[in-house]
Amino acid sequence: MQVTIPVTLDVGCGTVRQRIAAHQFDNETRILAVTLTNGGMRMTIPKTVTAVLSCRKPDNTYTQTIGTVLEDGGAAFILSGNTLAVPGTVRAEVQIRDGDKLLTSAEFEIRVPPQVVGDDLIESSDQSDVLGRLIEETGEAIADLNRRVESGEFKGEKGDKGDVQFATFEINPFSGNLLMHTTPDVAVQFRIKNQYLEVKI
Repeated sequence: MQVTIPVTLDVGCGTVRQRIAAHQFDNETRILAVTLTNGGMRMTIPKTVTAVLSCRKPDNTYTQTIGTVLEDGGAAFILSGNTLAVPGTVRAEVQIRDGDKLLTSAEFEIRVPPQVVGDDLIESSDQSDVLGRLIEETGEAIADLNRRVESGEFKGEKGDKGDVQFATFEINPFSGNLLMHTTPDVAVQFRIKNQYLEVKI
């Protein structure tokens, strides 16, 4: 898919500067359809010449793009991702070259807004994936804790397996909190992916 942007430029270098917009990094999807005028009178670009789009980017680097001379006497230029790589204002002009002869149009501007999602942003994961990982990691810790309880690691004076008579565990999917319902209370510490969490069972 390509978008055609009409641009009319006067070779008399008038004071009115035309401005167009193109998104950062758009590549070969925006075509400038340039018409040249002289004092407001339309000019016809001969097929025998070379039409060049010269662009100076905001970082003071430049690009030059050779265009196609059209049957109607205009010229078409496809904007590259390199031309639109730097956000800001690109200064541009069209040059018509015929051997040693050179004719340059009035300057115009290409405004390049920065991408909404740039290289300085970190992609976020889907919330369901985050909760899924949390539930999985916490579930592993719960299973390990239950094995320790069953083995009698928290053994007390009231029985072979210690004081723990009943313990259930669940995860709140909205807050990510670990919920415990136990009888009676015994202080326990266990690890969830290198982070210590104090709980009571």
